[in-house]
Parts: sequence; structure tokens; C-alpha cells
Amino acid sequence: MRRLLIKSAQVTEDFSALIRQFTIRELADAAGCCEDTAKAWKAGRSTPGAANLINLSRHNPTIRRWLELQIEDQNPSP
Repeated sequence: MRRLLIKSAQVTEDFSALIRQFTIRELADAAGCCEDTAKAWKAGRSTPGAANLINLSRHNPTIRRWLELQIEDQNPSP
């Protein structure tokens, strides 16, 4: 069975919705990035790169589970 490919725009939209509950400072601290980068994630202008996403997942079980569901292809939209 072939898995559907995920689109960057959908990931950006879903991730932005997922992180609404977190402050920009919380995201920046957990990811190890600047607040402007976290602000762009919240605004839906971009998504974290691999290292930032790993750091976020290590610090936040909600983000970790979302990422796991993305990998497992379980339709994890928030």
C-alpha cells in the first residue's frame, strides 16, 4: 500500500494550529531558536527545521505525539 505524500503547506498549517497554545518565548526556548523564528511558526509562515523540531519534541509531549502521528501517517491534523 502506497502512503500519501504530505505537502509542506499542509504541515505548516497543521503545525501553526498545534502550537497556538504556546507562547513565542516557550517555543523559542524549547527549540533553541530566536523569537522571530518562533513567531513565523505561529503565524504559519514557516515550519521548524529538523533540529528545531527534534528539540521541540524532546521538550513537549504534544508536539512529539503530533510528529509521531505525522510519521505514522495517521492523519494527525489538530
